[in-house]
Amino acid sequence: MKSLLTSKTFWLAVIQAVAGVAIAALTELDLVAYVAVVKSTVDILLRMLTTTGIDRVV
Repeated sequence: MKSLLTSKTFWLAVIQAVAGVAIAALTELDLVAYVAVVKSTVDILLRMLTTTGIDRVV
């Protein structure tokens, strides 16, 4: 199984969370920031639960 730290999905979720915190700190778009952080948390949890890869798209 792939390490969490080598997962591109994990790092994308981390970047989204950091962007959400920056949005909350630097603007008045608090709801957007909260959605970004919650979505990132869900993405990380889903990545941790995923045990199989994708063979093909179609």
